[in-house]
Amino acid sequence: MSFHALNCPPSLLSNVNKNLYRTRPTSPLSLLQAQTVESGSSKNSGTCATIRKRRSPKHLLNQPNTVGIIGGASVSSTLIFLEKLVLWSARDAEDCLPFVVCSDPSLNEELMLSTLLHSLKTRSSQINLNDDHSSIVVENLQRKMAFLEKSGARCIVMPCHISHTWHAEISEGCSLPFLHIGECVARELKEANLKPLEAGNGVRIGLLAADGILSAGFYQQKLQNLGFEVVLPDKATIEHMLIPAVESVNKRDMEGAQNLLRIAIQVLLVRAVNVVILASNDLRGVLPHDDPLLNKCIDPMDALARSTIKWARSIKKAQRRRQQLMVDRLSILIDRKLWLRRGMIMSFHALNCPPSLLSNVNKTLYKTRRPSSPLSLLLAQTVESGSSKNSGTCATIKKRRSPKHLLNQPNTVGIIGGASVSSTLIFLEKLVLWSTRDAEDCLPFVVCSDPSLNEELMLSTLLHSLKTRSSQINLNDDHSSIVVENLQRKMAFLEKSGARCIVMPCHISHTWHAEISEGCSLPFLHIGECVARELKEANLKPLEAGNGVRIGLLAADGILSAGFYQQKLQNLGFEVVLPDKATIEHMLIPAVESVNKRDMEGAQNLLRIAIQVLLVRAVNVVILASNDLRGVLPHDDPLLNKCIDPMDALARSTIKWARSIKKVRKRSAK
Repeated sequence: MSFHALNCPPSLLSNVNKNLYRTRPTSPLSLLQAQTVESGSSKNSGTCATIRKRRSPKHLLNQPNTVGIIGGASVSSTLIFLEKLVLWSARDAEDCLPFVVCSDPSLNEELMLSTLLHSLKTRSSQINLNDDHSSIVVENLQRKMAFLEKSGARCIVMPCHISHTWHAEISEGCSLPFLHIGECVARELKEANLKPLEAGNGVRIGLLAADGILSAGFYQQKLQNLGFEVVLPDKATIEHMLIPAVESVNKRDMEGAQNLLRIAIQVLLVRAVNVVILASNDLRGVLPHDDPLLNKCIDPMDALARSTIKWARSIKKAQRRRQQLMVDRLSILIDRKLWLRRGMIMSFHALNCPPSLLSNVNKTLYKTRRPSSPLSLLLAQTVESGSSKNSGTCATIKKRRSPKHLLNQPNTVGIIGGASVSSTLIFLEKLVLWSTRDAEDCLPFVVCSDPSLNEELMLSTLLHSLKTRSSQINLNDDHSSIVVENLQRKMAFLEKSGARCIVMPCHISHTWHAEISEGCSLPFLHIGECVARELKEANLKPLEAGNGVRIGLLAADGILSAGFYQQKLQNLGFEVVLPDKATIEHMLIPAVESVNKRDMEGAQNLLRIAIQVLLVRAVNVVILASNDLRGVLPHDDPLLNKCIDPMDALARSTIKWARSIKKVRKRSAK
């Protein structure tokens, strides 16, 4: 049977509170016994109280280039913006940007209605409409902005066209730079030094957008402020091309949508416009990436992402310059003090300076300080009630902007990312996609992920593997303690943010699941338990008489050495079949190398052989517990019917937990 379908047996819901989603009791035991190396021996360097103090910094993110992102009408649009921010910021060997994201998919209807009302008021001053809907939107987004500030963001952006209708109201009282999507587009076009296409006219910029965005007028205003002439689509273009194009997209008639959008762009281009701004989430990605017309278009979301990255890199460069200036000033100050002490004018760096003193000064002066909080990312998404009323004044709104928890929903999921940002994003996309099936609302969630943990996680896993293989190897736990403490700090932040359940979409991190979850008062799903439960509920039958049900496991050597998958499966009565040394050395490792070389055909062939080697040993299902080999086989490959991805099982279990909580709330409400 295929484990890639969302098959929810009735027995699962009855076992929710008994087994998989049980809450861990609060424990006063130490969260982490940090290890230090002194004279070749390990000593305890701290206490539980000390570590708990370190787990709750004033800000989760203390980096000067941390970006705060307020999502808007579309969760998918926020995810696309996030992916581009991660991809583009990691170019040129740069680190991924630390960022905080708050997104509320339940705002969609309020945003659309508020935009419609704003459009009607703009068109006719005789229409008397109250601002209840606008005030609800503004208050909600202001509350998220306040959360971003408290989380340590140093700059705010909104990857949402509609939300910028109230940019001025939302940003009121904000002490941080608040990028405006219209200004980002206008600035990029200004820096391009465009020339007029017709003599006697200025540079013309076309704008294709929904009627509400056009009525809001903020794109026109920002462009005109920099001297551009703005050309808007006429009524016929909107009614007979743009609106039908969006309808075609909703009907999945992509060819029809492409033809209509091309005509709409051409209608503006023949009016001597230099560039067409495509300010529509519905029409994003309609044209293929190699369409020549895209050379004449600009996506405001892309401009916002590029401007965000430029801001972050400029802050990073400024910080380096300030650090160097401080070093130079400190050096001069030390020189002057030494001059006064010695009673003569001489350079501290003269040749007669004692070598030992110079060595100590250099060690102190140029020693880089380890940041108190590594580069992290946090995604906070909430589904809040749309029935809140306007408080009436700005002061009242600001008082209501800081609730005890940002997320107050009983099915809020807290997600701790791990070694791979891309793996976290894939898990998040599946969680969003699968949770919205059957007309269900998207799950509220908070995500903390730290791409800088990659090296520490890999090294800690290697050391753990060596210690597991040989008890004679004496290795300290410094790297493991760094990882555990970092992840515990994120777990504590998720609890304070209002999460009601914790998950980790990372194989390696589950090596320390027990240590990380110690003291957590919330359900903390284990990826191994999720896989084992799904397989148990499938009622698999042994393929050989006299044997039990056998489950194959393909994973990296460090995951196999950790043994948590084997333990969870054996606890439910399964026999676990592992790949032999030859399979690992001649199939799995070369398959990963082929992926890194972008030789997908070679990787597919090697992975198929590795799976077949386990299947001939009478295993029912093969667990593919490897981020590197995820997505290698095409989705229609028959072998996938015999495989299960633990990340998919974790996503399904998370959704089942959230829906079970929602059902319990509905029953109790009756």
